[in-house]
Amino acid sequence: MKNKVKVKYINYGLASTIKDSKGKEYIEVNKALNQHPVLKRYVMEHELKHLEADFKRDMTNDFKTSFSGELLKEFIIFYFTHPSAWRQLLPIDFHRIKNKKEDYYEIRVNWFMLIFWIIVLAIVSWGFYLGGF
Repeated sequence: MKNKVKVKYINYGLASTIKDSKGKEYIEVNKALNQHPVLKRYVMEHELKHLEADFKRDMTNDFKTSFSGELLKEFIIFYFTHPSAWRQLLPIDFHRIKNKKEDYYEIRVNWFMLIFWIIVLAIVSWGFYLGGF
């Protein structure tokens, strides 16, 4: 794992570990998390585990993450007081990358959420099939 990681503050989602077009990894964090220090520390620890991880370790990290007790309360409060955080639940998202040298859009796939929504749709479809709709 790297010693220093660039952190970019954003206005949407919760947090994500991103690999840019040059292969450098950085973490995007919703700046509203600064108002929730306990949740921010937990989220940052989670995101740091994604650095330099392969696909299997990424999925394992996401599936093993859990929120309980006070942390769950903070998580729910954050999502309901910051509606832009719900964007984190999209399996596919568009991002504009704009800096002094570049200005382009990129499509990002959140593999964990893609797998999650496929499973949810499969369960709902199976329910409709069994229910005769």
